This record gives sequence, C-alpha cells and structure tokens, in this order.
Amino acid sequence: MLAQHGVTTSFVTTPHNAARLAKTIHRARKSGLHIHLIEIPFPCQEVGLPPGCENLDSVPARNLIRNFYSAMDKIQQPLEKYLQENGPPPSCIISDKCLSWTSQTAKKFKVPRLVFHGMCCFSLLSSHNVKLYRPHVNVKSDTEPFLIPGMPVRVEIAKNQLPGWGDEEKVGVLVKREQVGNAINMLMDGGEEGEMRRKMSEDLKLLAMSKMENGGSAHVNISVLIEDIKEQSVLDRDPL
Repeated sequence: MLAQHGVTTSFVTTPHNAARLAKTIHRARKSGLHIHLIEIPFPCQEVGLPPGCENLDSVPARNLIRNFYSAMDKIQQPLEKYLQENGPPPSCIISDKCLSWTSQTAKKFKVPRLVFHGMCCFSLLSSHNVKLYRPHVNVKSDTEPFLIPGMPVRVEIAKNQLPGWGDEEKVGVLVKREQVGNAINMLMDGGEEGEMRRKMSEDLKLLAMSKMENGGSAHVNISVLIEDIKEQSVLDRDPL
C-alpha cells in the first residue's frame, strides 16, 4: 500500500526469503510500483542452525529458537553498513516487534521506526487486559471460563486457552495433524457450518478490499501516515 501511494519501498530480507518474494516483487515492479529487495545474509550456521534455516518455522528443534533470535540480532551490523554505503537514507524503518535493535538503527540514521505487530488489535488488547487484571487467577480449574475485563464486547475464555499456559511439551506448540484435518473439513465440507464459514470469509474479504480502495479508511490512513513520516523525518534530522 505504501508503494501504491508513490513511495519507494524496500524489503530487507535474507536470501532464502528473497527467493520466496521475488516473483511477487517482479510483478509489482512491472506494474510500475517502486519496490526493491535488499538481501542481507543470514548467519544461520554461525549460531548453530542448519544452512537455509532463515525462518522461525524452519527451525528444527525448540531448543534452537534462541539461536534463531541470536542470528536475527546479527543482521543489525550488515544492514547499517548497507544503509551507510547506499543512499539516499530511508525516511522510516518498519520492522517486526521482535527486531528491537531496529530502534537503535533508526536512531542512528535519525528516522522514525514503526513497529509491525502480527497480532491483531483485539488479541493485543485481550492479552494486555489478562496481564493487567489477572482474571484467571481466581478460577477453580483450567477449563472454567472467565470474563476478560475492559473489552468492548463480552469475551470469555478458559485458563487452558491462554498462550503458554501449562505443559507446552504435553499440549504441543505445533498443531496435530488430525486437528488440522478437522479444521479443514469444517471449512470445506458441504454442510451448513462450512458454508457459513466460507460466507463469513468472503464478507471479510470484501470489507477489507473496500477499506484499501481509494477513499477507503485504510487508504486514507496510509496517506496520513506518509505525511506524518515526512514531517517526523524533517524534525528528526533538523531539530530546533
């Protein structure tokens, strides 16, 4: 959406991920969008990961997850070197919340850093309120539902539905094969529930597309964001 507003956009990624994105980026550039790929080597072997292990979902064992995050931290120096040697400097840096070091990089180059969070606002608010009010502390069992305070609608969950609750090895970080199969069957079967889920997905798709079209709320918000970034960049580089 940034590129559709005429902004030159660069994706900083690793070689394996660049290969995944290459076709999509090529189509976007053919359509006239100014999008670039910047490849930064991922030091997987340096931290004890197998070659080509450049995504969290490709980490072969849970005890290597910390190694993966260590490798992500090591990207900072080569990225900053690239930014120093290749102008012009960015107007802002948009990065995942896990890449906290990008705040230091943004400060070094005197540009704003915007945090991208994969969780939706509803999930973030739910997690925040559970941590703040601790409603799960007073329930008698792991399956007893409790109300999450401070939500705009009534939300009830059980303690065993909380992320990270209980024995992870027993509950399983990965979803079991039969659970995936059951979920697919619920969505794809010809029954009433499957039809209802498909209709809901289609309605959400149309709603999301309308928000991104010219005049939609997401389109307007991106325009406002771009102007705000421009102003902030000027202030950061030329403080009063």
